[in-house]
Amino acid sequence: MADFTVKTRFDFRFSRAAGAIDDAVDAGAAFAAALVKARARDLVPVRTGRLRDSIEIERERRAVYAVRAGAPYAGFVEFGTSRMDARPFMRPAVRDTRATALAELSKRAGLALRRIR
Repeated sequence: MADFTVKTRFDFRFSRAAGAIDDAVDAGAAFAAALVKARARDLVPVRTGRLRDSIEIERERRAVYAVRAGAPYAGFVEFGTSRMDARPFMRPAVRDTRATALAELSKRAGLALRRIR
């Protein structure tokens, strides 16, 4: 009987911890996407502003966010063409923000775990 009680308490705490970590990871992913979006908007070459203004965040599912440039020519700018050199902005934005995003995600997950105790 005592084993059942201990196990139930553990299961309850584990369940709460899993939910808290899920929430923290989702918030961290949203934060990371916002960082990438802001950095991409800083790096993108601007002529009319249409490409810069087309950079948006889309939540695909829990803890999965996509940062997309919706202008039809975004890929040509990012990767170049046979007649135009690449002027990447999205890949450098991800690279530039990776360390900050991972640190924030780790911090949020750690805080979530500490709150469970």
